[in-house]
Amino acid sequence: MNDDVTLVTAFFDIGRGDFNIVRCEPRSAQKYIDYFDFWARIQNKLVVYTSPEYAKQIRDVRKKYGRENETVIIEIEDIFAIEKDIYNRMKNIESDENFKDFRFWNKEVSNRADYNYIMLMKYWCMQDAVARGLCSNVVFWIDFGYNHGGVCYTKTEEFNFYITGTTNNKIQLYALPQKEPEKVSGIQSLQFQFDTFAGCPVVAPYSMCNELWQMTKTAMLSLISLDCIDDDQQLLLMAYKLHPECFEIHNSDWFMPLKEYWGGSYLTVKEKETIVSKKTFVRRLLGKIKRSIVRAKSRNQVQREDFICRMKKASELIYR
Repeated sequence: MNDDVTLVTAFFDIGRGDFNIVRCEPRSAQKYIDYFDFWARIQNKLVVYTSPEYAKQIRDVRKKYGRENETVIIEIEDIFAIEKDIYNRMKNIESDENFKDFRFWNKEVSNRADYNYIMLMKYWCMQDAVARGLCSNVVFWIDFGYNHGGVCYTKTEEFNFYITGTTNNKIQLYALPQKEPEKVSGIQSLQFQFDTFAGCPVVAPYSMCNELWQMTKTAMLSLISLDCIDDDQQLLLMAYKLHPECFEIHNSDWFMPLKEYWGGSYLTVKEKETIVSKKTFVRRLLGKIKRSIVRAKSRNQVQREDFICRMKKASELIYR
């Protein structure tokens, strides 16, 4: 049995186009608008939270596809004022070298307060949309930059469909390959910065959206009480660990839940490189593997050595 599904998303520019971080692709505001344009044909009602300067662009994109009547734009003057005390504490932690030394990737987007705060506010947006009476019985969070303009799904015209499915009265989360959430160590996830759940989609019955917000907010409060911050995937893991009865977990991969669970079965997934000839393919593949190994080994090895030095220095300061 399928339920009516309302989509919720948000875009707040935090200057990611200027980020210079190894594991973070720079993405300008315009790039995010382009990413949104790729999937904006979707037929469901869409609630978008954004700052006033982007409201018209977002509305025009939906209007281009005849979806303006299914679009509600909520303009927020200052998203950082909503949970000001949490944000200010997060900013203080961001500048704490002890926190960054604790993290394996000490120069990483998930060490930034602005980014982590916006990730937390996903769940505020979901409950706020419910509180405003804008949602049907299923609330479906979709990232504004979903699919990154064609990383997974290749045909923008195929997004002209209605997302449909059911929650079974539980919050729906999608575990990444080789991840068993109940066996994952939360402290290792926090320190080594790997993901257990995809941050999108997160789907909840409208009656549980406030509960999801309170669980993730509590998770962030718990982190900042330890002088740590992290993004939405860590918050979801912490919420699941404390309240597994509230969640239904599915195995999937990045972007794939839409195809596997929510009515997009026909969506075309990006294919691997066409094989011109067996000999050429093998040569190219071996070259690609070699280059990837060299790059990964170099980057990871440098980071491991840096991490070991930081841990050694920290231990020497504490245990003289």
